[in-house]
Amino acid sequence: MNSKIPCQVNLKLCSRCPGYASYFCYSCGDLCTQCKLVHVINLDTKHHNVVLHREKNNHFQIKSPCADHQNQMYEHYCDLCGIPICAQCVEHDMHKKIYLEKAYKKKRQHNEDSIVNIRSETLYNAQVIHAWLRPDVQNDISCCRDKVCHCLIRISTKAKTLKDLLDSLHEKVISIYKFFLMKRLQKQTIQIARYINKLQNVESKCAHSVYKPVHVFALMKKPSLFRIQDTPKMTQSIMLSISKDIKMNELINLLSDIQFIRRGKREATNERLLKLMPSPVLQKSVSLKGVDGCDHISCITSDLIWVSDYQKNLILTDTNIGETIYAVNDSFDLRYVGLHSVNNCNELIYIDKEFNINKVSDETKSKTTIIKRTDFIWRPHCLCCSLHNSDVLVGMYYSDAFISKGKVIRYNSAGFLINTIQDEQTSGTLYSVPIYITENSNRDIVVSDDHRLVVTNDIGKHRFSYLGPPSGPRIDPRGVCTDALSHILVCDGTPSR
Repeated sequence: MNSKIPCQVNLKLCSRCPGYASYFCYSCGDLCTQCKLVHVINLDTKHHNVVLHREKNNHFQIKSPCADHQNQMYEHYCDLCGIPICAQCVEHDMHKKIYLEKAYKKKRQHNEDSIVNIRSETLYNAQVIHAWLRPDVQNDISCCRDKVCHCLIRISTKAKTLKDLLDSLHEKVISIYKFFLMKRLQKQTIQIARYINKLQNVESKCAHSVYKPVHVFALMKKPSLFRIQDTPKMTQSIMLSISKDIKMNELINLLSDIQFIRRGKREATNERLLKLMPSPVLQKSVSLKGVDGCDHISCITSDLIWVSDYQKNLILTDTNIGETIYAVNDSFDLRYVGLHSVNNCNELIYIDKEFNINKVSDETKSKTTIIKRTDFIWRPHCLCCSLHNSDVLVGMYYSDAFISKGKVIRYNSAGFLINTIQDEQTSGTLYSVPIYITENSNRDIVVSDDHRLVVTNDIGKHRFSYLGPPSGPRIDPRGVCTDALSHILVCDGTPSR
């Protein structure tokens, strides 16, 4: 046979369909696998003799290799042991052996009745049972699918209900906890009010019992260093001398010099209260070296100040001699911004050129980054240190082609975020370009913004905005600070003023 001819040419076709025949019925002819299955369970043809094609032509199947001797094929069948053997299986030499093909035919003839029974009865009954059970199985599958969907819906509903219960329970727990805290706070407030009332009563009693109540109040209300009082000068005429005999003349003169002055109710005077001066008075002027202009000032003491100029120079200067003590060379290079401040420990807090916020030690002048920039959309524009608790207030700035806006972030001394002041709920954008920032003695936050001065309280509630005098151009605020009377002092950059 030509090896180039495809194997499909040698295959026989089924007599009932276009498929290839693998079986042969002595009554009906060639059959494919599917037609053979139908043929053997059909009531009219189940008794037909259906065999493989190789059995029709008495062609025995391909021999298999021996399990014990891989290079040998099975050739005989041991009738005593009931297993196929090869030529090298010498342990079966004394047993009765027959050819493998003859043994196959003998076994097939012996099981012919079982084969016919399986083909005619078992397969048919299985098909009938399968056809009978198939609708029930499909119905059960559909019913199970519906039940599963229903269970999933119920689970989802219960999960939502459970979530709502947990949310309501969370709110209820918070409200109860808040109620207990408020009750505890009210109790502490009442107790503190009682303590204050007791202190006021003690203060009132002291005011009526001492000779100079103002000095007593100063000692009670404002702690000060103890000072050794000078010994009062006494006239020589009234000084007593220690002796055994009492001189009556000296005693009479001493007692006659005592004067009794009737006084009314003693009240504290307001001699030490601060008063607003009618006009500013120049106290001191210093010429600085090594700076190009004065953009922002942070005071450590009256003699030591930090000054930044227009050329990103940040120096520590002694105002007594006007000399530079220390210089920072990595500060933020932008004009008209308050990029540095001093905290309660006399340490410099400033914005560097990478928009990180650093701290310079007062003694060692070592640098430490306390707030590292992580948000690259917003950048720090100005800052100040609170004199109440060493918090750092940072004015942040963001702009694009259409809008510019700002916000104020409060950090603690360790660099952790406390709160953010950004947009007012009623008036929209609170800040646009914060350039200078400070904190008032009443904890208000004052920000120099774009042509306005914005003032909020410590939690960010807007108090007022100053745009300038009613008549004239709007204010152009720059550096800003406050005085001891909580007045706001701001530099106005408007040329016409």
